[in-house]
Amino acid sequence: MIRHFIKITLRNIQKNGMLSILNITGLSIGIASFLVITLYIFQETSYEKGFEDWNRIYRVETHFLSTNKIGKTVSNVQFFLSEIPGVESHATIYLREGVNINAGESSIKTEKLIWSTDKFFNLFDYDVIHGNPDSPLEGPGKAVITRSMAKRLFGRTDVLGERIESPWENSFLVSAVIEDPVIQSHLDFDILLYDPDKRDFSDIGWYDTNWYTFVKLSKNSEQIDLDEGLNRIVERHVFPIMFKAVKGMSFQEWMEQSNRISFHSRPISDIHLESELEDDFNSRGDKATLMTLGIIAVFILTIASINFMNLTTARSSYRTREIGVRKVLGSPKRGLIFQFMAESLLITLISAIVAAAMTEVLIVQINQNFGNVIGISLLKYPELLVNVGLGVIAIGLVSGIYPAFYLSGAKVVPLLKGMKVSRVFNMSLAKRLRNTLVVLQFTLSTGLIIATFFMYNQLVYLKNKDLGFDKEQVLVINNPSVLKNDKEAFKNEILNIPGVEAASFTHRVPGRNSEDTHSLMLDDDRTIVMSKFNADLDLLSTLGLEISEGNWFSEELVKTDSNVVINEAALHDLGIEDSVGKLIGDYYRIVGVVKDFNFGSPKEEIGPVMFGYNDDKGRRLVVRIDLNSLPVDQIKEKWTHFTQEPLSYRWIEQDFEELLIEEENVANIVTLFTILAVIISCIGLFGLVAFAADERLQEFSIRKVLGASAIDIIKVFSYDFMKLVGLAFIISIPLTVIGVKAWLQEFAYRVDMKMGLFVVGGILAIVIAFLTILFQSIKTASKNPVETLKSE
Repeated sequence: MIRHFIKITLRNIQKNGMLSILNITGLSIGIASFLVITLYIFQETSYEKGFEDWNRIYRVETHFLSTNKIGKTVSNVQFFLSEIPGVESHATIYLREGVNINAGESSIKTEKLIWSTDKFFNLFDYDVIHGNPDSPLEGPGKAVITRSMAKRLFGRTDVLGERIESPWENSFLVSAVIEDPVIQSHLDFDILLYDPDKRDFSDIGWYDTNWYTFVKLSKNSEQIDLDEGLNRIVERHVFPIMFKAVKGMSFQEWMEQSNRISFHSRPISDIHLESELEDDFNSRGDKATLMTLGIIAVFILTIASINFMNLTTARSSYRTREIGVRKVLGSPKRGLIFQFMAESLLITLISAIVAAAMTEVLIVQINQNFGNVIGISLLKYPELLVNVGLGVIAIGLVSGIYPAFYLSGAKVVPLLKGMKVSRVFNMSLAKRLRNTLVVLQFTLSTGLIIATFFMYNQLVYLKNKDLGFDKEQVLVINNPSVLKNDKEAFKNEILNIPGVEAASFTHRVPGRNSEDTHSLMLDDDRTIVMSKFNADLDLLSTLGLEISEGNWFSEELVKTDSNVVINEAALHDLGIEDSVGKLIGDYYRIVGVVKDFNFGSPKEEIGPVMFGYNDDKGRRLVVRIDLNSLPVDQIKEKWTHFTQEPLSYRWIEQDFEELLIEEENVANIVTLFTILAVIISCIGLFGLVAFAADERLQEFSIRKVLGASAIDIIKVFSYDFMKLVGLAFIISIPLTVIGVKAWLQEFAYRVDMKMGLFVVGGILAIVIAFLTILFQSIKTASKNPVETLKSE
């Protein structure tokens, strides 16, 4: 029986070649698009869940004075975690990115280097390929590196006992090599170093918020127990230190105000998507992006399913004579129902197989064009394959219901005459249903087109936004520290190069998310936390910053380290007027105010900034170059006169482009799936137009006999479909407004909702639909009425 169903299905696919190909193609693209997005969402929601005890591991986070909550903890908290019942183990880490590591003749920049306490591997299980799997960190001064980093540094993986040199003039012995992590985790590292000197206890350590602390609870403990224990640490150890500053305030009173230090815990599985804290890992996911892509996935699958149901119905409508013959030969209604359902399921299965292959191809293409976005495969997750199988069955059953139950109940005589299905049944209800589905299809497609226009408009706005300083032709040398006492000499040498306009040493430059902040207690109830820049006399001119009040640093103003320059955002938060000469925090004196400038991502609101003078020749050298010159080769040549270390440099402009790369990738991916959604909609529309043309062929032939021109036929035929597309455009406008407004809320600086983009998007959707209809309209209008009406 099954063999018979398969044979009949394949025969009908061959007989109705065009409709069958359109049906399978549209559904395959829809399922493939849905699977790709689903895999990405699955990947983003599975962070940390590859660790064996992920559901017992928590990160300790901090409410640090008036900064609200931050992802880090103070360095001292680790020394008191053992006081909390139920804490099985804990680890504290310090993260550095873009660090140069030396090993023999090799010098490699690591993407992520971690300083850790010795219990790191008690919490996080990695696959050790060389070394002691039970204790990879065998003691102080040891390092654990990944397989890929071992090959980059030494050209092999068995490197136990080899020594690596850090930029801080201390070396570490490799005690273990781990497999490159396949676990999706925000903690994935290239090199992990253990140095106990990084964790000394001191009263100042309660203000040192540069550490990430993780706790593993015993199986019988709960998060609430950990949070209660953290509160006890604050009461016993933090509050007594702060007591002097809060002037007799009780612990409960202190904990109720915002200007406090307190701790709370967060499950590590929530960090990637749920955390919106300051000073958190840069590799966090974006729930808004996942939601956007999830909605698009549902839209595309809905459009594809609608197509499949419409085209399945249209294809089955050509089989009236076959149904009649089967009935005459004694086929029961149940047999016809099984035949139609089996055909629908088989075509859906074929589409799913094609979609699985398309999924792998799409993943490769997305990773090649947008970076390594999706690191998992459908074949590695059987649970996803099971869900795909259930979805295929559901789509097949729903799509086969109409022909199975409706056509199988038709009378024999009209079926044997081969009448069109519209003359055998009252098709008004089916027609209304198909029209509704077409409107829904193009509502979703048009909405996606308009939303894509807004995404690119927002991206262009951010790229062209005035950052408050001149970012063009600003070169940042990352490793002047290797020059040691020759820093100033090198700076003077490059200033003599034609085209070099200015140069400045600094610890921080705009465009890179730095964690250098400074907290100032203004009074008992208020603390201001400002991003800190250590500057020299030349930073203002090198970055092209503008002074709005007072002055920049000068030889006279740097005689004391209490003089600072702030930005306008800090001035606003301080709430003072005539700021020059005013004290902040009972120590720092404002000597100048610079206009606000974006020192982080252009999509984020500009925060308060404080510049302090520092003459220790910071770890970066910023160089402004004339727009008509590009003396990088000459700078490199001067560099070789001082050191054999390779020159590490970048352009600030590139940094800002990288800060928006995620938004650009999202826009490009949304565009890709929008195009696929439009293609699926056009495939379905083309099939329905072909079906409608066949149904109305006699009508149009009679019109031509009565004197209608080909243009008249095209107008009449196209109008019925174009009015549906126009209605879809009107319906899509309010839905798109709601969706785009919600998406734009993620940006501190955003474009206005311009009606022109709606009009352009609607016109584009209508033009695409009209071009899809036009071919079949011309073909129908060109038919010879004699051939059509000769058998009537």
